[in-house]
Amino acid sequence: MSLIPFAPFAKATTWQALPPLQQHSMFRQNVQNSQNRFSSKAFGLSESILLILLILSEFATSRCLRARRPSLHSTMKKFLSVSLLSVLIAFGLQAAPESKTAKNPPPVQSSSVKSGEATSKPATDENAKPIDPSNMDPSAKPADDFFFYANGGWIKRTEIPPEYSRWGSFNQLIEHNNDALHVIAEKAAKTKADPKTAPEMQKVGDYYASGMDEKTIEAMRTKPLQDELSKIDNLKDRQDVLKEIAHLHTIGVNAFFNFGSGQDDKDSTREIAQAVQGGLGMPDRDYYTKDDDASKKLRDAYVGHVTKMLTLLGESAEKAGADAKKILALETSLAQASRTRVELRDPQKNYNKMTPDEFQKITPDWN
Repeated sequence: MSLIPFAPFAKATTWQALPPLQQHSMFRQNVQNSQNRFSSKAFGLSESILLILLILSEFATSRCLRARRPSLHSTMKKFLSVSLLSVLIAFGLQAAPESKTAKNPPPVQSSSVKSGEATSKPATDENAKPIDPSNMDPSAKPADDFFFYANGGWIKRTEIPPEYSRWGSFNQLIEHNNDALHVIAEKAAKTKADPKTAPEMQKVGDYYASGMDEKTIEAMRTKPLQDELSKIDNLKDRQDVLKEIAHLHTIGVNAFFNFGSGQDDKDSTREIAQAVQGGLGMPDRDYYTKDDDASKKLRDAYVGHVTKMLTLLGESAEKAGADAKKILALETSLAQASRTRVELRDPQKNYNKMTPDEFQKITPDWN
């Protein structure tokens, strides 16, 4: 069984379940790649703008469009419209009651039920166990296989739910947390709160209710995002592109790369800025670089998906197909400059602390 360390800043996908003790022991293995991989000199203006748009779409749908190389003015507005339309769709679908599964994410699995049929209640303060002996497998000899000795019971009785590509104790925790948030949001939306005495409840309720109002969402279409569309459509030079990248990061859109703050791995008393590779539509670089048949089929399917998004913009099927291939080509170039999942697990290689002046030298176009 291959295992992936819990690394929030490193995109990784696995098809195996991650046992709880293994996840817990690997939690501190966060590694970040702060090396500059992107120089504005490497891309044309239109390419940079389109990549921004693609990542904006990822913010809405997490698996949507990315960058391409059409002319700046011929298809940019259409491409932006699709990206922003995806945002609206994502917010609508995220709040809309699609199914029982969406309302009630999978609870903790028990040994008496199969995946997708679990009915056990979320852990509470009364029944939660810091270390659950049932997760262990005493039949395994710890001197021979300590991993299975510590996690074997959990592995034997746990199946990956069919709607998930990975499953582990952290997934269970997230689902229980989502259940709790859902209850809070539903209650806030149905409660008439005084904005003076309970402003937070009113904000939560209004935000949730707006996502549930599908009729209004459908009627407004891309209107709520017209300001963002206009900003991107009016980009004229590299400096405008850089300013737009900075703006997108302030609203939660990780254009070109991931950026945030985190604890200094070599000085726990400091919180520092951290930049990490990103910008790919598919999970990681292997999806673009592998030559096996399965990977080729995934890339073909991805091109098909992007083509469909572009046709929803109003492009002809022929033009949408050509543009989708350009998008894949540009993302492939980004993937080739990205580190592998194995390389991202090396804490020394991915620790590249530098001063603002040092960073400015390797990114002269940034300010």
